[in-house]
Amino acid sequence: MTAAPRLRVLIADDDEDQLIVRSLLLECAGFSVTRASDVSSALSAAETTEPECAVVDLRLPAEADGLRLIRELKGRNEKLELFVLTGADPNSLLARPEVHFVREVLLKPVPSGRLIECLKQVESEVTAGLVKGN
Repeated sequence: MTAAPRLRVLIADDDEDQLIVRSLLLECAGFSVTRASDVSSALSAAETTEPECAVVDLRLPAEADGLRLIRELKGRNEKLELFVLTGADPNSLLARPEVHFVREVLLKPVPSGRLIECLKQVESEVTAGLVKGN
């Protein structure tokens, strides 16, 4: 019996500790995780790993960097499912055009179970053929 393919997730966060903790958590939950600590490494990783989903810190380190990453990731793969993490007022993103590229904005500190639940939903949609990462 062949194991089901794991959801490919890109995590972008400039806080190295948060990046490591989140990636380990998601790997333990069964996801295939690629880490990036800035915009250029996230774009490079997305090109090589072709993730189906991305979890992006809005301030990477500035909000303009996170917004740029959101635009560029969606420009390269319009089917990519994007979740944005923010410790700031989530309503600030609602006034931006990039909000239309985002599946959900999660307020930090996001409970681990909530993040896993979001990604499991994407994984089930990909498996069912409702979402195609590439």
